[in-house]
Amino acid sequence: MEKLYEDWTNSKTTWFIRALSPDEAKVINKEADGLEEPDDNASAAEKAAYREKVEELNERTDLMAIEKALVRVEDAKGNTVMTSINLPRLRALRDKVGQYQMNRLVQASLIASSQEPKMPVPLSRSNSKNARS
Repeated sequence: MEKLYEDWTNSKTTWFIRALSPDEAKVINKEADGLEEPDDNASAAEKAAYREKVEELNERTDLMAIEKALVRVEDAKGNTVMTSINLPRLRALRDKVGQYQMNRLVQASLIASSQEPKMPVPLSRSNSKNARS
């Protein structure tokens, strides 16, 4: 068990993800902008084809967001092992680690893009004067 735990720990990586600029987000979402939902009179086949296209676009935009937002990947020892990734490699990684892990990377990019950084507030109970002042 110790060997297994050591191997598992050594295989972990830390992914550093940055915020996407509005222009980068527009480029990523450009394909989805032209997609039109079928009307109520559309056939079941047309509706199914639309749903399939939406799922495909969602997958592609998620992977493109990760591709653009990646800053670097570090191994368990803090060594940089990767500074960029392409879509085929992301798809292979998704097949290996699962969609949940990929969703976490997309979520990290969305959070970085939409939330203000939080600065820690000093909460010292004493005043800033010391014995010398």
